[in-house]
Amino acid sequence: MLLKKSMDINLGNSFNFIFVKICPMKANHFKGWGTKLMHEAENIGRKHGVCFVTVNTMDWEALSFYQKLGYYVEFVRDGYDKNSKMFFLRKNFFEK
Repeated sequence: MLLKKSMDINLGNSFNFIFVKICPMKANHFKGWGTKLMHEAENIGRKHGVCFVTVNTMDWEALSFYQKLGYYVEFVRDGYDKNSKMFFLRKNFFEK
């Protein structure tokens, strides 16, 4: 149940990627739930034969969290309020 309420997975099968969106709850910070959800999403992607996973986050959200899981910044979008930036990250599984 937690998985369905906290995570949205979009399999782009025709393009061999998966996009993951997690909605964190402050009460669950630093309890390992985000890592567990990301590993589950990655496993779903692998089972479906995707080549990579993409996520995005604002500079004040979870950039270091995703980087610790092996994601790298693919590009950055500027121009948000208070000089914030949105980071688009990627993690490759394998090349086709």
